[in-house]
Amino acid sequence: MALFALPAILLSFHPGFQIRHVWYLSVGSIVFQACLNLFLLWRELQRKLSTVLANDIIAPGGAVAS
Repeated sequence: MALFALPAILLSFHPGFQIRHVWYLSVGSIVFQACLNLFLLWRELQRKLSTVLANDIIAPGGAVAS
């Protein structure tokens, strides 16, 4: 929300401000949030995958040492 609201308020004080600028800002902030979410998801999946692969190498076939 801060990614959208604060720039929108600051933008509204500039001469030549039009309401469509707020729409552009809204689209830009949504695209930025989507890219950030995809990056964080990718990073988390990489961590989980490396953990699974490391555990599979130590105990092949899903065998669990007790």
